Amino acid sequence: MNKKDKDIIIKVIKELENNIIGLSCELKSGIDVVSIECNVCFGNKNIETEVDVTQFIGRINEENSEDLQIFILNKLTDYSNKIRKDYINKIRKNNKGNIEEIIFSLVNPKGNEEKLKKVPHFYFLNLAVTYKKVKRKAIKIKDNKDNIIGYSFSDEDISNEMMKEMKTDKEELYRMAKEKTKDFLEFAVDKHVLGDIKTGEVLTFYSVYSQIPMLPTFGATALLYPEIFRKISEVEGSNLIIHAKYSNELIVHSEKCKVDVTEIYYNLLKKEDNNIRERLTDSKYYYNRETEQISMLGFFKL
Repeated sequence: MNKKDKDIIIKVIKELENNIIGLSCELKSGIDVVSIECNVCFGNKNIETEVDVTQFIGRINEENSEDLQIFILNKLTDYSNKIRKDYINKIRKNNKGNIEEIIFSLVNPKGNEEKLKKVPHFYFLNLAVTYKKVKRKAIKIKDNKDNIIGYSFSDEDISNEMMKEMKTDKEELYRMAKEKTKDFLEFAVDKHVLGDIKTGEVLTFYSVYSQIPMLPTFGATALLYPEIFRKISEVEGSNLIIHAKYSNELIVHSEKCKVDVTEIYYNLLKKEDNNIRERLTDSKYYYNRETEQISMLGFFKL
């Protein structure tokens, strides 16, 4: 492999790492094969694979480096889909029927005073954390009880009465929810770049949400897992500002950004269907990359 090809491959690797949260790559050269060893974090699972780029050697140039990037992305996608399929098959093997799991749910305390009297909960910053029992029901092909093609989801608030019926307490609920929530929701992170017309500056922000579309209202529980924001802070090289107006997702950006993101943020949300959203808070939160802690920053208004 000549130096020009190697330089372009390294450039592609760096661009991928800058645009995919949790991705790290390393170029490996062998006698017959040139490959990229990739390690990418999906949710809280690390997935490792190698992408053979031998077919590009000898014809790599600035014009087709984008093709190389797409090729690597497709290989990563294929491999991650295989991992997910294997994971689902494991679930199928171990759980032929319905599955019930306990997860966290964030609510606005002031707007849910009556509800909080009836459910076990604790407080996190200016939010209340309640518990949901999520039922995952196997979807089977008709006339073939052993062929599961997917799962449907439903959820139910855990009340004080239900907690007693389950013969458990708040401590046990917390233990179960902390263990299951992050894995169950498989948090995803998307990177977006918007230009601000007024100032000409570019705002880079990240949307943190749940990858399970049937449960869109739980993405903001990522606030309970500061480690989710570690890679974003590493990419941006700064502490982070977190907006959590709705319970289905968080909007995150660097504290170094000089653009007022409020108008951009809400214009973005207005384009989407708000029927699935639950109002959470007008607060802003602050992620400190040194302490890896999330704290209150203040409020913003429309």
